[in-house]
Amino acid sequence: MKAKAFALLLALAAATGTRAYDFKSGDLCYNITSSSNNTVEVTHAVRLDDLLASDTLSVCEAVYLGKHFGVDSCSVKSYYIRGYVQEITENAMDTYRNINFYMSDDLEDSGDLFYAYRVSARDGVSDEELKNLKVGDFVLVYGRILNYRDIIETPNGNDGRPRGTVVAINDFAAGQTTGIPSYYIVPDTLIVPDKVLDGGVSYKVVGIGNYAFELSSPNLLVLPPSVTYIGRSALDCATLYAFAPHALSIGADNSIGWMRVLESAKGEYGNDTLQFLKRDLAAISGHCYLRKRASQSASLIYAVGGESRELVLPAATGNSYPVTSISNSWTFIDCADVVSVTIPESVEYIHPEAFSHLPRLTEVVWRARAYPDCTQGATPFHKEGLFDLRGQIKSFAFGESVQSVPAYLCAGMSAVRSMQLPNSVQRVGFGSFADCTGVSLLSLGTGIEHIADSAFAGCSRVSAVTLPAGLSDIGSYAFEGTGLVDVTSYATLPPLAENTTFPHYNATLSVPCDVLQNYRRDVIFGNFASIKCIGAAEVETTDEVTVEPSANDAVFTWPSEAQASTYTLEIRKDGEVFCTLIFNGLGQLTGIAFAPSPDGTAPAGRAAAATGSGYRFTVTGLDEASAYTYDLTVKNADDKVLRNYTGAFATDGATALHGADITGLYAENGRIVCEQDFQIFDLLGRDVTKQNGHLNGVYIVKCGEKATKIVAR
Repeated sequence: MKAKAFALLLALAAATGTRAYDFKSGDLCYNITSSSNNTVEVTHAVRLDDLLASDTLSVCEAVYLGKHFGVDSCSVKSYYIRGYVQEITENAMDTYRNINFYMSDDLEDSGDLFYAYRVSARDGVSDEELKNLKVGDFVLVYGRILNYRDIIETPNGNDGRPRGTVVAINDFAAGQTTGIPSYYIVPDTLIVPDKVLDGGVSYKVVGIGNYAFELSSPNLLVLPPSVTYIGRSALDCATLYAFAPHALSIGADNSIGWMRVLESAKGEYGNDTLQFLKRDLAAISGHCYLRKRASQSASLIYAVGGESRELVLPAATGNSYPVTSISNSWTFIDCADVVSVTIPESVEYIHPEAFSHLPRLTEVVWRARAYPDCTQGATPFHKEGLFDLRGQIKSFAFGESVQSVPAYLCAGMSAVRSMQLPNSVQRVGFGSFADCTGVSLLSLGTGIEHIADSAFAGCSRVSAVTLPAGLSDIGSYAFEGTGLVDVTSYATLPPLAENTTFPHYNATLSVPCDVLQNYRRDVIFGNFASIKCIGAAEVETTDEVTVEPSANDAVFTWPSEAQASTYTLEIRKDGEVFCTLIFNGLGQLTGIAFAPSPDGTAPAGRAAAATGSGYRFTVTGLDEASAYTYDLTVKNADDKVLRNYTGAFATDGATALHGADITGLYAENGRIVCEQDFQIFDLLGRDVTKQNGHLNGVYIVKCGEKATKIVAR
């Protein structure tokens, strides 16, 4: 949508029946940009003024005007809007004498929808007729046009704007419109002149203004040599011909299919020398897109790197079209200094040569939710015989929306040292991380269900792996060539696997105690030389729970109880359960459950120890720089609670703490204040609430079910 100021301008223009401009000429309206130089820019097409002045509109024309008015703006004038009933959402004629329904220009619902909201009967239509309205009826609605949060409708009558009315049903002669589809509010082919006349004065056309054709553009736009700039969000066209021997400046969020730069305006367009958009257009100020109307999506065709050297690609255009592809080999032609790139979650295709123009790329943040599998020798980062960035990428991070890791995506990235998959990942593709010889730390998310063949083959420095509880199958050679010595599995049923899944079976396999026998009897996992249950090493401890957090781990130590049958440790983040771990009276892990969490990145780890006076267990897979609360409940064999411990802790991290936003929480003069009941903990998880008023340092505050870090002085 437009900027708010622009939306207000349109709303004001609607009140007068016109839109702000200086004069019309042919199909276009113009603003004078310089009176002394007699220059103008294109503001919009004449057709918009025709619609504003009309009495009767088709549905698509009404929707077009509503979008131009801007969000939460309403026309001052009322219009007759004609169309077919598509869906009746509420019939309240018996109680409130009004009805709600969607209408469109045809029964196939292939175009825009207008919402007749709380409309009543009027003129020749009786209440009984409106009560019996049905899908497929042709109606004529009279009322103002309201843009309510991008839903174009009639007002509800509660804010001083009159409600709409139904003035005709199945009267096809009632009201007349041109019926021009909204895609063709401007001509299909539009040739912008280099000069226009107004009042006997000749003006030079030097530009296309901001938002000029934002909602509806010609299929083919031809610009004269006099045009030197295209404003922000001005175009949504399939082909642009520009006679531009000079540099043509293009604003951000323009959507252009094929752009041709012609050397001159002589002869037919096809006979001239055509060049693709590259350095010929030197002053592009923002990303450019090809908008695909049929799929309501966009493709990034040109990216601007900027000065930060970190390129975060947008998930959507300025007009809210999701960016689903990076379509050109030269999209990053002017991004040679970029060292970091972030791929948005909506992307489903990247041209195989696009990243060849990022020679300094070392960091990747991959957020693509469902990118298709790559093939060997042809990934976004490697095109055999053309370019290879795999050896120089040192950091590869996955966003929390990624559902599947494509085949071969990270294969051969030898400079990456750690790989952490978020909980959202359900599938690891064929050879996704094959030959990542530098990876020594591998952390798998709790949501992984399938690991394909050769997924981690050749990751020679990986010595330990934790398999999540929901894992159902592991392919052949998945861990071939790794240095595994420790394997931990939280799955209740041993995952389906092959004899070749693991490089050998001399490693130690640790599993929850209650399913130990399941693994010992399994045809594959039963081959491990040492299979033991996950337990807790005994340690000396005090009569309280302590927590020693690091970036992604937290070591819990708690006292043992002679009558204890179970210890249940529940960890929460932002008030939501992150994970629950259950130990028996001997400190052996018997159950683990992860609630769906967009922030958790890995399962609880296997490090656990029980001692003479207490137990110690390391929970891994926590988010760095985050605040957590915990409850440790001790019960006996009769399920009676013996003791309950509560506390809070925060993980380390280079970034600012991602704590909860707690209203009414502040610290001053060594005292922490919160509007809710609260507890204060030091960074080891010890309760220091009684010291409130004499605090000095960094503390974790648990207010209600939420926790955050705060500094008290």
